[in-house]
Amino acid sequence: MDFLGAVIYLREHSAVNCAAACRPVMNHVSNDQRSVTLLAVVAVSLSLILLGYFVFWLVPPASPAEIARNAQDILAGPRVVQPEPQEKATYFTLLLALVPLLFVATAAARRFRRPLGPLIERSAVLVAVAIGATLLACDLFWERQIAAASQSWSTWVLTGGAVILATALALPRVAPPVRRAVARVILGAALVAGAVITVCWRIFDVHSVDAMKNIGHFEAVAYSVAQISNGGTCLVDVIPQYGCYGEFMAPLVRALGVSTLAITLVFTVFQLIAFVGLVIAARRLVKEPLILALLVLMLVPVTNRIWYGTDDQFFQGMPVRMLFPALSLLVARAWLDSPTARRAFLVGAFGGLATMWNLDTGAVVVTALAGLVWFAGCTASGWRWTDVAERVGRLAACGAGVAIVIAVALAVLRWKASAWPSVTDYLLFQQVFFGLGAYSLPMSPFPALWSAFAGAAVVALGLMAARFGEGPADRDLELMGFLAVLALGLMSYHVGRSHWHTLALVSWPFLLLILALLDRAWRTVLKPARGARLLGQAALAVALAWAIAIVVQELPKVAERTAEQWARWSAPGVARGHAADVEYVRAAVPAGESVVIVARRQTALFADTGLRSAITGMSWIETLRKSDGARQAAQFLDKPVDHLLLDATQCCPFGGPGWSTWVYDAMPAIREKYAMIAWTPTGTLAHLVPRARKGPRRDLFEEQIDPGSEVHAVWDKMRGFVLVPGSRPLGDQRRWWFRLDRDFHVEIRFSMAAQQVRHAVLLSTYSGSPHGLAVEMDAIGRDANIWIGTGEAMHGSPPFRIEPDVQHVLVLTSRDGRVRLLLDGRIVFDAPNLEMKPSANPVVLGAWYGPGRDMTWTVSEVRFTFGDAPQPP
Repeated sequence: MDFLGAVIYLREHSAVNCAAACRPVMNHVSNDQRSVTLLAVVAVSLSLILLGYFVFWLVPPASPAEIARNAQDILAGPRVVQPEPQEKATYFTLLLALVPLLFVATAAARRFRRPLGPLIERSAVLVAVAIGATLLACDLFWERQIAAASQSWSTWVLTGGAVILATALALPRVAPPVRRAVARVILGAALVAGAVITVCWRIFDVHSVDAMKNIGHFEAVAYSVAQISNGGTCLVDVIPQYGCYGEFMAPLVRALGVSTLAITLVFTVFQLIAFVGLVIAARRLVKEPLILALLVLMLVPVTNRIWYGTDDQFFQGMPVRMLFPALSLLVARAWLDSPTARRAFLVGAFGGLATMWNLDTGAVVVTALAGLVWFAGCTASGWRWTDVAERVGRLAACGAGVAIVIAVALAVLRWKASAWPSVTDYLLFQQVFFGLGAYSLPMSPFPALWSAFAGAAVVALGLMAARFGEGPADRDLELMGFLAVLALGLMSYHVGRSHWHTLALVSWPFLLLILALLDRAWRTVLKPARGARLLGQAALAVALAWAIAIVVQELPKVAERTAEQWARWSAPGVARGHAADVEYVRAAVPAGESVVIVARRQTALFADTGLRSAITGMSWIETLRKSDGARQAAQFLDKPVDHLLLDATQCCPFGGPGWSTWVYDAMPAIREKYAMIAWTPTGTLAHLVPRARKGPRRDLFEEQIDPGSEVHAVWDKMRGFVLVPGSRPLGDQRRWWFRLDRDFHVEIRFSMAAQQVRHAVLLSTYSGSPHGLAVEMDAIGRDANIWIGTGEAMHGSPPFRIEPDVQHVLVLTSRDGRVRLLLDGRIVFDAPNLEMKPSANPVVLGAWYGPGRDMTWTVSEVRFTFGDAPQPP
């Protein structure tokens, strides 16, 4: 948590690695200036270091009793609760202490008539280079990207061509308009590429929902949009995790027709607005076109998660957490150009809209804008504390703008729903995550990527503090100070959940700061000196070439992913998967009848059917507290709804907790009041109706498989798997709604294709917790493994080969939890000392509980025996 420790680290390394480059710069500064500057920097750094360590030592860590107390109402229990009071206290203390200490150091230096500004201005390039080097050293993502790019011959060809072009453009004979034209072409191409990539992989429709790699993240962010678009109201009918952005999006979604396509399209448009707005705002800070092009190319992987190993669109990060912070840079620019009381009110109104859009980032935007309103013009000569009354008036106008917009928004919600919105529910998820510490992760120890980012913000604030009241006015520097405060505030998301993915989500303002420092150094130090300009332009060309290479090397994966989504969209054919379930729900739920859906794809089902949930609250995946789950279950138990659609893992005869454990806990009461009349076409949703409405239809709840019985199925080309003897299975051809307990015998006759997806599943009862078993292919799709869950961990077998296009017999047997696996009569796994703890999930054959792991094979026969299972020889 020690931000200024990062500054010392960066300065030390910049001095070691860049001494030669630093020498010409330092010659412009006297020895007295150097000593006073060094003294001020060391004083600020040591003060923050000591303060950070003191606060971290003073605040006790979370005790087991505190963790247990915080976890009392959390469905997942104490294992996901980690309050981290030391990190949070240190973070907020250093934020509050940073600016005062910088101004104290500046005032002290001025008292000795030794300005800090000249040295900081001239050494900005060294600091920026040191921060960039730290970024590369501390971040495995960039390491992997650079290593991959270095292995491609095209990268080196591109690098050589870029250096030659940069050298040619730097020659005196080349006219400046030619240089500017080339730079603008590169910038334009980077901007177009960034915009196209932003759009191409984010859009889904009813036929491509099954291609979503993380449906849970989509559920959490889009549920409120679907419910509000279908007539609900934020904070009355829906308790959103990420804010009332659904009210902003609903008119556009309704205009397009409520659907998954409309929701993802509007999200994508807002992300495109954020991306373009950020680039427009960056032009104020980064004036060199090539450096701006480098920024755009760096933003492409940062704002598109597919570049760093996940196909998850994560709309809650971008655009929800990026839109208003990015646009706030444009608002800050407009304010600095004309700081009047009227504009202060409009700045506050923007902050109020940002707060209603998303509370987390809205609070940061309001705080940063309020600071900018107060300190506007602070770099001008003669800016002192004498005009306090005028600044107080502007700050009051800004606060009035925030308050009036929020009050009007709440009044509109009250008029829309005929009920007052619950303001306390707007803080619910902040209490769960940041307050109780649910799903928190510890921060990486220093030195780490976050410390380099924090160092960039400290340098930017130091630059502004050094020019405080000195003149001439430097609005760009004031905007840089605003961006530093904004960036440090957005880092609170990473402080709470310190995964490197969350740091990537908040890295864009820090990247802008770093390149703004480079641009500033380019204009003040390198450009005036011809030799330094040539060297700097060559280095910039190399950086630009490698940024292009990093972006280009991932394009085939992006193109493949996009083609998969758009192929399903453009040529849907017969409704399958999610689309088939949508058709079923539309036909099974007549207009005017109430419906509740609690299942995976809940949001997409509501969006694509145009239905609205009959109960209020949050989505199934956002229901993290026992009290919230009990309140939602009570709504459809106290007053049964006409149709209840539940996830199969919650309600099958031997169903398990899955994600929404509150549904599983309520299943005894649900079975008393509801009957199961059907499965949807995918076999993943159970259709329940009140028992009074069941009529002559059979209750599938009563169809259990008793221990000792046998399920024997053969493949029929017309009907899929058919039970022998008996009726067709409850699920589809891949899912069997019964559980494998401690004693069972499974035989599968099959042949598989040579090409398999990563971790394709043959058979599984494992879905996250260390229970059950899974037989699956490896990451390459060539060899197979079996994994056994003991309740504490999953234990894997050595890989074994399954020859493609050959008929095989796989036999899986368990007695008292001791599992043995045979392939074609040969034992490939036998661990008598390893006891499997059964999973509550049903058997999945040839697929997994989520998309993307389907087995490409032909199965001719399946036999399950339960109870006293026969043992193989």
